[in-house]
Amino acid sequence: MAGRTDAGVHARGQVAHVDLPREVWAEHHTKLLKRLAGRLPRDVRVWALREAPDGFNARFSAIWRRYAYRVTDNPGGVDPLLRGHVLWHDWPLDVDAMNEAARRLLGSTTSPRTARSGRAPPPSGPSRN
Repeated sequence: MAGRTDAGVHARGQVAHVDLPREVWAEHHTKLLKRLAGRLPRDVRVWALREAPDGFNARFSAIWRRYAYRVTDNPGGVDPLLRGHVLWHDWPLDVDAMNEAARRLLGSTTSPRTARSGRAPPPSGPSRN
């Protein structure tokens, strides 16, 4: 089970969990990371494994999420190495209007679980890429 993201969206720092019998974890946890690296597609990496507390659920236990939207109006287009991560517009962007609109949206999609926890994600303001 993993936290959800929309189709076509890149995720970094995604958390997932697998329910394993304790004896399987105890016997295989030191080899599991390397085995996953050999089995997963090249665009999916697992950087660390750890035992989660009882009742943990990657989808429902999240206390915050951060989203980054990258848009450019650079006349030369988008750096080819970033083309899957940046939206290009061929007209000038009104960055002040975009920042004002973004300020109005901050916190508007707070999940009920996050609202109950009283903990907010670290602040990160809109920026121009």
